[in-house]
Amino acid sequence: MTLSQIKKFETLNDISINVYGIVPIRLVDQKRSKHVNFLYMKDDNAGYFALIKDLSRFVRSQITRTGNISVIGI
Repeated sequence: MTLSQIKKFETLNDISINVYGIVPIRLVDQKRSKHVNFLYMKDDNAGYFALIKDLSRFVRSQITRTGNISVIGI
């Protein structure tokens, strides 16, 4: 599936999908009863989606105890 195909997939499967990268790439206006979050990664050859099972836990790892955003690699 590509990013451009997500809207059609949502409609056909009655699901809402958010996609994140370094920043949110695609956010839905309204969550449906079935909702998922994906991390999108891209290399030279293709793009890949990985399921984010717990978004708050995923994001929490990027925030320090003082509430400052932790930038990896800087």
